[in-house]
Amino acid sequence: MERKSDTKRIGALGEKHVASLLKKQGCRILGRNVHLSHKEIDIVAESATHILFVEVKTRSTDKVNLYRPADAVNGAKQRNLLAAAAMYLRSQLNEEQAAKQPRIDVAEVYLHEGKVERVNYIPNAVTR
Repeated sequence: MERKSDTKRIGALGEKHVASLLKKQGCRILGRNVHLSHKEIDIVAESATHILFVEVKTRSTDKVNLYRPADAVNGAKQRNLLAAAAMYLRSQLNEEQAAKQPRIDVAEVYLHEGKVERVNYIPNAVTR
């Protein structure tokens, strides 16, 4: 059974990898683990056209998982992401950023033996 510290370590590894991928694609990371009220956004990034709110779900392929990581982004989690994104948009953006289109994405990170095996990036995964 995984301990809480293992889960946090695995999650942090996935978030770090996704942030690096976004940077390589030309995005600017505006924040990681951004807390708004009682809600959290894993990564907030800015592309040329969008403000991205990215939920990262990381799983190890070393054990059997019957569900995709994105399946963990259920209705309650989607409502929290929408609320947190709305709070961020109201309070954190400059004028240029406010003109960009917001988007909530989900990144599925698959680990094998502690290393990133692959990433499935799902743009616009959460909508109203």
